[in-house]
Amino acid sequence: MVSPEIVTVTVLLLLTLLLIGTPVAFSLGLSGGLGLVWLTNTGAANASMGQVPFSAIAQYSWIVVPLFIFMGVIASRGRLAEDIYALLTRLLRRVPGGLGLATIGASAGFSAVSGSSLATATTIGRLSIGQMRRHGYPISLAAGIVAYAGTLGVLIPPSIIIVVYGLLTGESIGQLLVAAIIPGILSAAALMVYVIVRFSVKDPTRGFVEAGREAENSPVGEQDAERTLKVKVGSRTSDQARAVVLVSVIFLIVMGGVYGGVFTVTEAAAIGAIVALVAVPLHLKRHSAVSDQSLGTIIWRSAQEASSTTAMVFAIVVGASIFTSFLVLSRVPSAFTDWILGLGIQSLGVLLLLLAITIPLGMFLDAYSMMLIVVPLAYPAITELGYSGVVFGILMVKMVEYAFVTPPLGLNCYVVASVSDDIRVEDVFRGVVPFLLIDAIVIGLLIAFPQLTLWLPSFALT
Repeated sequence: MVSPEIVTVTVLLLLTLLLIGTPVAFSLGLSGGLGLVWLTNTGAANASMGQVPFSAIAQYSWIVVPLFIFMGVIASRGRLAEDIYALLTRLLRRVPGGLGLATIGASAGFSAVSGSSLATATTIGRLSIGQMRRHGYPISLAAGIVAYAGTLGVLIPPSIIIVVYGLLTGESIGQLLVAAIIPGILSAAALMVYVIVRFSVKDPTRGFVEAGREAENSPVGEQDAERTLKVKVGSRTSDQARAVVLVSVIFLIVMGGVYGGVFTVTEAAAIGAIVALVAVPLHLKRHSAVSDQSLGTIIWRSAQEASSTTAMVFAIVVGASIFTSFLVLSRVPSAFTDWILGLGIQSLGVLLLLLAITIPLGMFLDAYSMMLIVVPLAYPAITELGYSGVVFGILMVKMVEYAFVTPPLGLNCYVVASVSDDIRVEDVFRGVVPFLLIDAIVIGLLIAFPQLTLWLPSFALT
């Protein structure tokens, strides 16, 4: 039987710990552990806290997470994002808003191997914001483009968040990864359409600055701008083309193997990590702008960063598993399902309500914690109403994206503001507002037309 008082106190304790700056993993574990003590007794709580963390991560399927993380880390150190951005900048010079389009395209391409929103926003932001400002982009627009394009790292497969959702719900991870392809393309295309329309209608002259014209009041002329681009971003055309081919090969091996039933998701992650481990150092060895840093050092530091990130993810999983164990023991999920179904509102209203929960949670929690807390509560209710677990998973990931850039505490916005000392957080939030409206339309389309999500998985052999 649910004890409302104990549940309320435990949740308030969790929020208090988060507000005073306690790491998320410890906040979840401590509040969940104390909740178990209050709900049962010290002996039973100790037994549960000794067993739950082990059982939560002692699953073979979790090996996918460190493999995808390592693949993304070594790709981020391999100058792939820089080279893709440089190539797209040259190709899109005569398109209105070409630098903005190159930023979105590079974010989408880098997302296909990174799987991280923050890594995408940080890497692309360092490359593109200075270039966009140099060529006349308002600071809020440049920062807004980077912040929102960075969210593609959460959606475009291989996405670690999608893997976590699959592990929590038992839905096919392969089906989920394949299902994210069309929504990912649609999200990137919507951002690009807005940038093109914005420059074509509001400032068509400025939209073609990337064609080589000097920006108004800019100290950088045509030749200097071209030279700056080479120095800042990187490289010869052959390096840039090779980076695009390398990202495409990794993506096709991983997703093509999963889609065609050639590999399991675990095997695809392992093969993708091995390909990145071999191909990225070879790319750097032939790179015209590679630093003096040895390839062994790059691989070693990639492994260190991947290990650190993996430890962080698993710490959150352990903390969340303790908190979820408390919720399950107090029968919150079943009570929550009964409450939702008893509201008497239509199933669409229930879906929108469950999705909307992620936005305020994004003010306090990272993506993993949001998924680990919301999904065990929402998934039973949504499947009881007859919705596809795959569709709900993709919508949840989209809402996690939305929370990343929603004022006042959108994490991506703070990351982008940290890229340069003269970018204020207020500028970034002002810049993402139009993209929030555009993405709301995309989310509406995915809700109205679930076939957009389910069409590709219907053909997959996973």
